[in-house]
Amino acid sequence: MQGLSNLVDNAIKFTDEGTVAVTARRGDGDLTVVIEVADTGRGIVAEELANIFEPFRQVGEQHFHPSTGVGLGLSIVKQLVEALGGSVSVTSVVGVGSRFRVEVPCVLAESSVVVARAS
Repeated sequence: MQGLSNLVDNAIKFTDEGTVAVTARRGDGDLTVVIEVADTGRGIVAEELANIFEPFRQVGEQHFHPSTGVGLGLSIVKQLVEALGGSVSVTSVVGVGSRFRVEVPCVLAESSVVVARAS
């Protein structure tokens, strides 16, 4: 999934030291897949979190990072996840890291779980 790739790429890009962790699990009591990408990077200030998924948005000093793109990665994540009927959110603490959470509804298909497809 392009969205997951964008989240992992960002986590790696902005974590100079520490870890990046990707977890996936079934949602609580329903047919939902929850994917989290957490890092121990520099974090994002609270004032910038509200607009983090807007196109061409880059936050704080991160735009000085040598491999920074044009600010479309998180916007693409949001569009893809919402097209699947899901949601994406972020929590972050400066100096501690960030955690992006994606929740996508699923459907049962012949004894297996399939992530919902965009219509």
